[in-house]
Amino acid sequence: VGAADVHGWIEVQRYADKVNRDGAAFFNDWRVPSLRELATITDRGCENPRTNTSVFPDTPAAPFWSSTPRPGEGPGERVLALSFGAEGVLLARKDERFHLRLVRTRHRHVVEGGQGRQYQSRLTPAPALFANAAPRRRGYRSTSR
Repeated sequence: VGAADVHGWIEVQRYADKVNRDGAAFFNDWRVPSLRELATITDRGCENPRTNTSVFPDTPAAPFWSSTPRPGEGPGERVLALSFGAEGVLLARKDERFHLRLVRTRHRHVVEGGQGRQYQSRLTPAPALFANAAPRRRGYRSTSR
């Protein structure tokens, strides 16, 4: 919430729990975003970082944690991270330290229509959502050498 902090994977989970427990961010449903959710705040028109710094000030051109596991794997030792620098999508070990941008899902009632009442979820990253572009790359690179 606010400026991006650097955490290891276990710290990420504890930090989200603490933010929710303390109520310091006004809500108690903050969580680590999926890769797709995190990618919604990228902006192809921006470089280093690849996000709108008017909306997300102090965002470093560095990797951020996502909750998305490596394709084909369950929640094991690796997840995908998204760098707001030139790297794009990275395969991250959970013992690495990356930045964190928590998000929450705000649920709303919408449309009464032919199929009855439907519900729609809307993502709310901290502090606000700026959806402009998809992730730069579809592939991913391992951060280990």
